[in-house]
Amino acid sequence: MDKKILLRLIVPTVLLAVAIISLLMVIPATATYFTWFSWAWVVTIIAGALGLRYLLAGIFGHGDAVVRKANLWFGALFLVVTLFCLTWAIAVPKDWIAPLVAIIITGALFLGVVFTGGRKWDAGDNQKAGYQNYHQRKAAAEKEHQS
Repeated sequence: MDKKILLRLIVPTVLLAVAIISLLMVIPATATYFTWFSWAWVVTIIAGALGLRYLLAGIFGHGDAVVRKANLWFGALFLVVTLFCLTWAIAVPKDWIAPLVAIIITGALFLGVVFTGGRKWDAGDNQKAGYQNYHQRKAAAEKEHQS
């Protein structure tokens, strides 16, 4: 089985769950049990799932540092959207919003450093072991050609 199957299943599973709860919200027999569910909750749940998906892709994904950090930042962005939607869904004190946004952003920065090793995207080949510049490669090719 593909290792990325969980990343691919997170969002569709959450969308299915939200759709089912939305359906249960309008069926007369179950409508009284789901009066708490609103559009603010729909957006909160979907944005939270997208944030989780991008964070996991940034932490466990493969690729260069740019892609992984971009995934982490997209995850943080969706978690900030989740936070704002959550404030509309429930009564979160307004003075909590700025510290929570700061925690999400610094958390993404921390995860970017920890899981990408702090590597820069523009690390050149000349920083790798055994690197030869143009003149050294030409000399080696010429030497090999003469042999």
